[in-house]
This record gives sequence, structure tokens and C-alpha cells, in this order.
Amino acid sequence: MLHIVGSALGLQSCISTVREEDSVLFIGNGVYAATTVESAQCFAMQEDLDARGIDLPARVTATDYDGFLKLVVAHSNSVTWK
Repeated sequence: MLHIVGSALGLQSCISTVREEDSVLFIGNGVYAATTVESAQCFAMQEDLDARGIDLPARVTATDYDGFLKLVVAHSNSVTWK
């Protein structure tokens, strides 16, 4: 499952449903919450990080739109948390 998180509130809503094999992608203002997650495979949109001046911990991978597309293709299901 790919969880697409667009805000800190969205992360609070989804965190209890994330499993170890899932991926979490932070977009928009959701990148602020990317520094708080310690489980799952985490990604954040580089464009949104740059726009907000955020540095990520090593456990979170910055990605671009090509990477976003690869994540969508790699997961049979996705859900967006706003």
C-alpha cells in the first residue's frame, strides 16, 4: 500500500494503518511531518522540501515526480490522507 500524506493531520489519521511493507510519500505541507515517522519506507517530494527549506533525516528518501510515478506503479493500492 502507498500512503500519500498531505499534512500532519493526514499522518495522524494514517499512522495506525501503515504496515512494515507499506510506503509513505509526503507531499505538499505533509513534508513537515516526514521528520517524525520512524517506520515504513518513507519518501518526500524534493520540490516540496526545497520550497519549505526542510532537511530530511537519512531514513526518508527525497524523490521527484518520476519517483512518485514509480511508487504508484509499484503498489497495487494507494490512499491519500489530507
